[in-house]
Amino acid sequence: MDLAETADIRQCRYFPSFAAGGGFTLKPGVYSAKVEYFDTNENLVGTETFENLEVTAGRPTIVESICIK
Repeated sequence: MDLAETADIRQCRYFPSFAAGGGFTLKPGVYSAKVEYFDTNENLVGTETFENLEVTAGRPTIVESICIK
């Protein structure tokens, strides 16, 4: 009973109205990436940059980016 009452429900505040995912294959190495978010009028509303992402052969590399605007 205590576990159910102490569950972390804070994430419900961030449920998206829209979510997108994508994937691609890279050769093993270290990469940098930038994610840009645009509104429906094509205005840039957010940017997130990732540095030193290590891609290892045979293992998935997952990067998550969220824009709450």
